Amino acid sequence: MGYIALALPALIGGGAAAYGANKQSEASEAATRAQERIANRQLEMQQPYTEAGTNALGQLEEFSETPYTENPAYQLQSEQLSKAINRALAARGMARSSPALNMLGEQERMLGAQFSGQQLGVTQNLASMGQGGAQASTNILGNLGQSQSRNILSQGDITAGTAGGLGALPMQGMNTYMYGKAAGVF
Repeated sequence: MGYIALALPALIGGGAAAYGANKQSEASEAATRAQERIANRQLEMQQPYTEAGTNALGQLEEFSETPYTENPAYQLQSEQLSKAINRALAARGMARSSPALNMLGEQERMLGAQFSGQQLGVTQNLASMGQGGAQASTNILGNLGQSQSRNILSQGDITAGTAGGLGALPMQGMNTYMYGKAAGVF
């Protein structure tokens, strides 16, 4: 009877410890899966910005290699500006004069500078957006890695604690028996 009284609490305690450790391990694995789902969704949401930035880098390279005067938008604006200036000068009787040609040249340079600056600014903004998207993706993956590392360490702690607890059960039973025997219970 005395041995059963000693063994039964040890078995129940050991079973409870193993059950608890199993549940903690399952919860840790579920947390890891949830973190992966969240990280994957966040990466999906960052993808358009990262792609925009990647495309903008190609545009920046192209922008630096292609003269702005070959851009169709610039050509249209230049043509419209020249027509407007020519009409205004013709109305004053100054068409094709030296001051008229100088004015046209100056307006073309100003338009080119304005167009180049605007186009460069838009492209740089897109590249910055992509850089931000890439940085956000890096942060997401870094956070996921840290969380999963903590989960793995937690599972190791659970396993070690359970093993230690189960290993101590025979000694606890023996101590209970010895104290019971000394007290005259057994």
